[in-house]
Amino acid sequence: MSKECYSDTFVLYNVTLKFPEDLFTPRWGKYAAVAVFSKNHEQASQIQATIQQLAQKRWGGLTKDIQTPLKDGDLDEKVKQYPEYKNSFFMRIQANSEHKPKVIDEFGKPITSAGGKFVPNCKANVQLYFATYPELNGQKGMTARLQAVQYSGAPDIQPEPEVELKFAVKAQNDVVERPAKASSPRTEQQQEIDLKGW
Repeated sequence: MSKECYSDTFVLYNVTLKFPEDLFTPRWGKYAAVAVFSKNHEQASQIQATIQQLAQKRWGGLTKDIQTPLKDGDLDEKVKQYPEYKNSFFMRIQANSEHKPKVIDEFGKPITSAGGKFVPNCKANVQLYFATYPELNGQKGMTARLQAVQYSGAPDIQPEPEVELKFAVKAQNDVVERPAKASSPRTEQQQEIDLKGW
């Protein structure tokens, strides 16, 4: 049986969320959403480096046959259906149905149902880690495992963004620092951590 490997847990700040309703009701056995962020996002290079490091740890390097959750919106066919993926990266983040991710507003108050602030294209901070999955029929890859989501701002669809942008920055600054390195190996049951306000 192939062993699983894990990256450290980290927080990805101020992404755009697609399909946030799936954070509250699992679809196909998963709680999930799609995080979209500009290729110029300050953490884009960190994400790419983390994926490369995990592939190096598990397979000795990142090759074209290894599937990763990070997709290039300019190269993926989904850009035809979702033009907002252009000039961006997008990534499906998910958790098994028995491990519902924590979802909170900008003040740390739990959110238990879709709608309200969590609407398509809202801004959010997401806590996650990458994990390789057992190889099946020669297929190799990794997923982005979601632990928690914090609302950080309204969708960028209004003509007057100043208030929303200031609000989003404030929410970002109020979020907890990235958690310390997690021990490996670990299971999803071990992912419950103290989010200090999350």
